[in-house]
Amino acid sequence: MASRTRLPNKDKFTKLDQVMKEYCQLCINKGFNFNSLVIKAKARLEANKLGIIGFRGSRTWFQKFTLRNNLTYVRISGESKSVDDSVLANYLSSLPEKLANYSPDEIYNADETGLQYKCQNSYSYSFQTDDRHGTKSLKNHVSILLCASLSGIKRKPLIIGSARKSIEIWKKWLVDWDQELVKDEKKVLLFIDNCSCHNNLPNLSNLKVEFFPSNCTSICQPLDAGIFAILRIIIAIMLISKLITTDASVNELLNSINLLHVVEWSSEAWESVTQLTITNCFDKCGFIK
Repeated sequence: MASRTRLPNKDKFTKLDQVMKEYCQLCINKGFNFNSLVIKAKARLEANKLGIIGFRGSRTWFQKFTLRNNLTYVRISGESKSVDDSVLANYLSSLPEKLANYSPDEIYNADETGLQYKCQNSYSYSFQTDDRHGTKSLKNHVSILLCASLSGIKRKPLIIGSARKSIEIWKKWLVDWDQELVKDEKKVLLFIDNCSCHNNLPNLSNLKVEFFPSNCTSICQPLDAGIFAILRIIIAIMLISKLITTDASVNELLNSINLLHVVEWSSEAWESVTQLTITNCFDKCGFIK
């Protein structure tokens, strides 16, 4: 049986560099803005295709890639809150007691993140020889409610298209989940942001709600510890992939995007977030000792 030709590791990295340079050039030609997180995520996907084992898109690799290819981060022309250390310390010291009677499958974090799905970043990477100009920003906005457990169990994402109905939708989501838990004879501890729209909770029997301290969610909340960022990166890559494979301009493509696309991409992106990533984000926020 004929043996399969394998590229030496050095040649694989040379090929990866070429593929990523072409990817960046395609993004630039199409007028799509991208940042380091998008480049690294795309590089990991391409490295996997090339059989480069253990490639993580490290800071060192990224810095060398941008230097080799004269990529600079520029503003594209065109159209934390402070944390109280004492409050944070008190919260972290009380956390083990709050978690004591729940298993990793029963400890959840839920929150909404905004997505301006027709709006590009103001900054993007560009080759130094390119003179890039921005596109008109479209402000179409939805909120995506995500919920995951310490063990990595993911509940179906919920798209909230209307800000006026967000509180009503949020309360119904809680009640429906509570009824599901009652039926299954299960209990859950749910951590949420202490914001005004989460106040005045409905009566819940099997769903116990704990609020994060005010102004501390950037440190305390697992979803803010990298999960929201990863979701946006995956959605951005999906959008770029759609743009690159069509003859449409960036404006034409952005104008063609509707809520159905957002629902499909959000569900696919959420499915791509791994159990390990979610657990690591909980660990980063002090949930695992």
